Amino acid sequence: MVAKPLLADLRYVGAFSPPAFDLVAAGRPMAVLRSLYDSINPEFPIAFEDMRVPGATAVSDVIAEVAMFGGHASATISVRDATLAFQQIRNRDDFKVCTKIISLCQQALADNLPKTNISSVFLSHTVSLELENSDAEAAEHIARTVPLVGRLAMGELDVGTCRPIPNVEINNETAGWRATLQATPNRDFKAILVVGCTLECDGTKDDSSTAIQRLQRLIQAFLGVLDIQAVNSLHADD
Repeated sequence: MVAKPLLADLRYVGAFSPPAFDLVAAGRPMAVLRSLYDSINPEFPIAFEDMRVPGATAVSDVIAEVAMFGGHASATISVRDATLAFQQIRNRDDFKVCTKIISLCQQALADNLPKTNISSVFLSHTVSLELENSDAEAAEHIARTVPLVGRLAMGELDVGTCRPIPNVEINNETAGWRATLQATPNRDFKAILVVGCTLECDGTKDDSSTAIQRLQRLIQAFLGVLDIQAVNSLHADD
């Protein structure tokens, strides 16, 4: 089945170890904000009104935050972690911008919080795909590719319609990463399939680019298992 990617999102969370207590020092949030601006703004403009260092009453509230592209992208640095979120990803170039911004943010952190390492990385990525045949139903397509294992007592589920969906966990203890993959039909638009992947990995073993490449390969392989050929893929070269 041929499908066309519509919109996607990507979320990156890099957990700090030890916590970035240096961020609490007077003036440090502003220094981190300035470093983010200096790293990102030459390539991707940041408006001053989209930069924040809000007041804080607790260590957990100390953050430096930058928004980009009309709020469709953001970078938030806290004592616990660095969180980058991207929405409305439409094509391969947009995805490359996301990975570039993650790399620039990591460099800014290395420059301003050198005592803090990224001990673990969590990536979450979903993409909505429209089946080429607009009359096709995503639910029917994945039901044909995924066997239903076991049966549920439908009376306990208010007699709802039960259809199998693929939900796969991949655990590589040797390389230090774990991933989950899932595909679900859009409830309102029958020809749209939403495919998601989460990836957790050891931040001391892999850099962000390696983790993102792994996530891309997993999604491509998952689509192959589901007999979905994505045209104009966000990830691999066509």
